[in-house]
Amino acid sequence: MLDQIISYFKNLPHSVRFTIKRLKTTWPLFIALIALCALLLIVFELVVHFGNLSDVREARWMLRIISFIVYLCIIFAIYKGYQYYAKDFVLMQSFNLSATIPIVVIVILSMVSLTVVTTFASVLKPINFETSIIALLFYIVLSAIFINTLSVTIGLLKLIFRNVDVIFYVCSLINIVILPIVLMPNPNQMLLNHILMLNPFYYLVNGMSQSVMFGVTSMENIPYHFYFIFIIVLLLVINFALARYTTHAIYKQHTKESTVTESVE
Repeated sequence: MLDQIISYFKNLPHSVRFTIKRLKTTWPLFIALIALCALLLIVFELVVHFGNLSDVREARWMLRIISFIVYLCIIFAIYKGYQYYAKDFVLMQSFNLSATIPIVVIVILSMVSLTVVTTFASVLKPINFETSIIALLFYIVLSAIFINTLSVTIGLLKLIFRNVDVIFYVCSLINIVILPIVLMPNPNQMLLNHILMLNPFYYLVNGMSQSVMFGVTSMENIPYHFYFIFIIVLLLVINFALARYTTHAIYKQHTKESTVTESVE
């Protein structure tokens, strides 16, 4: 145990330099993402201005646009996070460091991106709606935790299975259809709303978009907050088991390759 602690602090400078390198290569992508989201909001405002939309239609489409840009920020952060985790896992393990350290960069950049784009959206929204800063920050923090946890899960799966990227792309596209981007159920459809809220992406995207448009009312669904915490805990348990399995599988594969190489020689 003491040897591991000494090794950790000995190799910590390497981790810091590696994390800074990841930051330098990643932040331009998130700047481009913020610019894209801002452009979408500006284009929407121009369409509203020249299209003479009613207040109700404007509010519904504004909710869709906000949901889309929030989902775009979250899914992009998860994609970069799990790609980095899978790439850095073996390297960071060799230094007795956690591969989640570079993901911290992604989480911070995602929080900044979500804060900027939702703040910009709250400025452009119709004046008869009220934004809740507390609710918005609440969902941004939960999104950061979810991004970090799910990135590790998918990153570990990517080290074991080959088709993880394809599955991720398909699931990301399906999510667009069942989020309040395309599907916006009537408030009277309580059963459908309850089913959709079981999707953690829907919980985060819907909560954040409603925080911008309708204020603190987005935090009133208390049972779903506990359900989301349960999902996070479940993912942490899965990550713990997957990390041990993946480490053993990589070691076993490396040993097998070394044996084959020695046999050939």
